[in-house]
Amino acid sequence: MIVYLIIQDLKQDRINETLSIGEYFVEGGTIHNAQVIDYDKGSKTAIVQVTTQGGRCVIEGYAEDL
Repeated sequence: MIVYLIIQDLKQDRINETLSIGEYFVEGGTIHNAQVIDYDKGSKTAIVQVTTQGGRCVIEGYAEDL
């Protein structure tokens, strides 16, 4: 399963092309890779591609079986 996250920082400059996703996890599955595939400095927006196998995707307030 491939999951795409779009992350934007509207208050500070905490997001850049070296963003590391530390609070993302998959219940009962395995994360194989999480990488920034696009970053727009002007809008402070990053698109992150996460490759997983099995389990349940959990992101603060959201969950989906994979």
